[in-house]
Amino acid sequence: LDLLHGVLGQDSSYAVHAEVINALADAKDPDLPAVIRAGLATPSYQDDIQAAALRAIARSNDTTFLGAVDSLVPTAGQAMGVLAVLGNGGSERALDILAGYLNSDRAFLRRRAAQAFSRVKTDVAIAKLGAVRDGLRYDDVKQMVDQTLKQMKSK
Repeated sequence: LDLLHGVLGQDSSYAVHAEVINALADAKDPDLPAVIRAGLATPSYQDDIQAAALRAIARSNDTTFLGAVDSLVPTAGQAMGVLAVLGNGGSERALDILAGYLNSDRAFLRRRAAQAFSRVKTDVAIAKLGAVRDGLRYDDVKQMVDQTLKQMKSK
């Protein structure tokens, strides 16, 4: 692990940094939260480092990063998926945040949120989507939620 941490401090390659974050997450490094924080704050080509940090959050099921993940939703495509994974891990708050995007003023965020619910455990997704369905403000997402619920209930 010390070697990997050394690489983070010495190698400037975005791809290497991303792979080191992945390796530290696989190794369940006790310093992973600090590495994730640094990764989320490090700009890189095609956001490779940030994406690796988001994957590490999902793999470690670390809900202390929910605020950071939430703040990245508008710009990081993977962030909604991380919320879904954390919801699968038992985080009601992650599911609440994800469900909140179903009423976003931005259509692309509503679509991403609805699509992310397809990655949530069926029984959990059915319960959450059923609970929020009547409060949805936009017809496009109501249709997506209805379709998702229909598909999930038919399984």
